[in-house]
Amino acid sequence: MLASALATFGVGAVVGHNVASPEPGPTITVTAPPAKVATPPTTPGPDPTTSSPESPPASTNGTVLGSYSVNLGFGHSIPLGPTKPTQSQFSTTGLGDLGTAAPADHLVFVPINGDKMLSLPAGSTPNYEACASNTVFANQADSAPGTSFCLIENGRMAGVTISSAQPAYVVLNVTVWANTA
Repeated sequence: MLASALATFGVGAVVGHNVASPEPGPTITVTAPPAKVATPPTTPGPDPTTSSPESPPASTNGTVLGSYSVNLGFGHSIPLGPTKPTQSQFSTTGLGDLGTAAPADHLVFVPINGDKMLSLPAGSTPNYEACASNTVFANQADSAPGTSFCLIENGRMAGVTISSAQPAYVVLNVTVWANTA
């Protein structure tokens, strides 16, 4: 049947039909978004003006890193860092920077883990200059309100003032400075 249809169509097209040029149909334009060109990832090269990657600016000596009040009772030690110690940082095994002792049943503060303590005049407020220039090293500091001292730590210095004493704890006001000397 396919063959007879082709034969009939072929004969009809050849016999007596005048073929005119076809009328143009509508023009169809297809617009596509621009093709994305894959670019290989680039790795930034070294900056020609520097020989090593930039690091954050270091704190200069005397820059305040933190300031806070903290309660500390007998039998505990704490780190004196830029932020107030959390509960989990209070230690009964001598970890941290500042510990407590009670010779003759009187609470005192002692430097621990290689930190050095500097005594300040009673009633003074610690500041970086007073701590950095002080040479009156001490093994302990009293827990009486108004007592002030400094602790030299690794890369930091802390100024501490006893602001009040309660039966079970003492309130310490702490300021921590950068100290690379």
